[in-house]
Amino acid sequence: MWQLDKQSTQPLYQQIIQLIQIKIERGDLVSGDKLPSERQLANWLSVNRSTVIRAFDELTATGILERRRGSGTHIANLPKEVDLGLGLTWRHYIKQGRQGTKGQFQAQVNALLENNESTIIDGYSSDLPLALIPELTIPNMSWHDLIQKSRQQEALGVLALRQAIVAMMSDEMGVSLDVNQVMVTYGGQQAIFLLLHALLRQGDTVAVGTPSFFYSLPMFKVLGIKTVGIPLTRDGLDLGAFELACQNQTIKCLFINSSFQNPTGVTMSLANRQAVIKLCQIYQVLIVEDDVFGLLRFPETVRVPLLYELAPERVLYIGSLTKVLGPTLQIGWLVAPSYLLKQLTQVRDAWELDVNSYSQVIATHALQDNFSEQLKQLRQGLEKRAQQFTTQLIRELGHKFVCQPITGGYYLWVTYLGRPLTVTDWRQMLTCSFFVMPSFLMTDSRQACRINLARLSPQDMPLAIKSLHELVQVWENS
Repeated sequence: MWQLDKQSTQPLYQQIIQLIQIKIERGDLVSGDKLPSERQLANWLSVNRSTVIRAFDELTATGILERRRGSGTHIANLPKEVDLGLGLTWRHYIKQGRQGTKGQFQAQVNALLENNESTIIDGYSSDLPLALIPELTIPNMSWHDLIQKSRQQEALGVLALRQAIVAMMSDEMGVSLDVNQVMVTYGGQQAIFLLLHALLRQGDTVAVGTPSFFYSLPMFKVLGIKTVGIPLTRDGLDLGAFELACQNQTIKCLFINSSFQNPTGVTMSLANRQAVIKLCQIYQVLIVEDDVFGLLRFPETVRVPLLYELAPERVLYIGSLTKVLGPTLQIGWLVAPSYLLKQLTQVRDAWELDVNSYSQVIATHALQDNFSEQLKQLRQGLEKRAQQFTTQLIRELGHKFVCQPITGGYYLWVTYLGRPLTVTDWRQMLTCSFFVMPSFLMTDSRQACRINLARLSPQDMPLAIKSLHELVQVWENS
């Protein structure tokens, strides 16, 4: 039976995800089974179609569902093992993937945001607001045109899109890429998913900059991959801590946001990048450069060469359009040697994780349709919001908080200067009118938070700061 609990605080799209997962675990749904259409399921559950689409999108991204052209959405042909030699079944992956240690808090936040959209200022969510997403025109084409375009789909993705990505990276970032070393993915997280399955085995150790969104990804824990947190400084990775970690254990990969890091906004300096590369060469560590915010460099910010540019033989590069064009268009890309891309396509095919052809056609069109000018306007808008909010925050609460300056992206990392905070303290936020992402969701620290500046309109900013002030008063009086 398809039924949701409308009295639950859990967001409806998450209930749909859980409902499908439970049906798979019980055997009610098996590989190849067709699901009801988005419209039909929305009618059955009395929810908006967009809610069903979001649930299907998330399950598709993790390889649980697949969309087949002309025949709807199906349960994927899930392999018996997550990866050769791991000894983990996909049922284990499903169970663990929804058992986040911070899941209860996140579910409460998501439910409150969903049910109180007009009264809560959302500095918590990770995406651009609709008002800032560049306006795209949908290509005017017939069904036959779309079929013809989709026939250009190669193992690495639609050729025209890969060519457009290469041209865009050259125009916007001054980076030269080989189209045959570019693989289209369903957003940046799918690229990470594929790399983990292709390169690592249960028990392997990877390093991640901390605090980091990588800690909130369940896939590391699910696959039995150990993570070692390396502290970040204002210049990038803490070199001493990284070298010590490399000396004490075998680090297979370093996962790092090189520019406008999530959540701190830190950009690695050129000297820091060069030093990290040198250490990785000495200790034979592969670098995965997750640069999903790289296109959002503020207008006056001097571009620092990518890690990939400095050491293409040691760096795998991940880019994305999702942080620019919004979460509806989940398009990312991975730059790697041809031999590795072949291995990655085998993993993708095993999980049947092809990227929707129509999404690729739209993305190709977006990159050719005045994209540079739209990107320029977005960068200017983000810089203006960052300047306005940080100025007001420092003026009103500079004695309570310190913030890490940013030169791109849209995340501001704010640290509380008062007494040590607890998770209970952050639960007090749930009664406020301004939500942020507490640091305990991404690191062991509870003293800071991430604020999505893009979601704060000029009118919201004074109210957000007032709400922060009220939260501080609660902390100080408890």
